[in-house]
Amino acid sequence: MEDTGLEIRIRSLDGCDVVTLDGELDCQTAPELAEALLDAAGKGRRVVIDLSRLQFIDSSGLHVLMSGAAAENGRRIVVCPPGNVARVLSIVRAEEALSLYEELEAALDSVRDDGR
Repeated sequence: MEDTGLEIRIRSLDGCDVVTLDGELDCQTAPELAEALLDAAGKGRRVVIDLSRLQFIDSSGLHVLMSGAAAENGRRIVVCPPGNVARVLSIVRAEEALSLYEELEAALDSVRDDGR
C-alpha cells in the first residue's frame, strides 16, 4: 500500500464513529477521506471527524469536510485544536457549516446531548 501522507483511523466511541486523520489532507488524500466518510456515514451512526493530528489541509480537504454535512442530516462535527489547521478553518469561516470543537470530549458530549 502506497504511503500517501495521510492515515485515517475509524473507531467506535460513545455511540458514534470517530474518524481520526493523521498527516496531510490535500488533493492527493482528499478522495480517501471522502470514501472513509461515506463508509462511516453509511452505518447510520453520528460521525465525529478528529483533526487533532492533522498537520496540513488544502482546498480539496476543505471541500470534503464541508460538502457532506447535508448528507449527514445536519452539521458535521469536527474536532480541531488551535493551530495551523484551525487557522485555515477560521479563514474560510468553516464554523458556519461545521460544528467545531477544540477537544474530542466536548464533541462527544455534543453527540450525547443530541440524543442520537
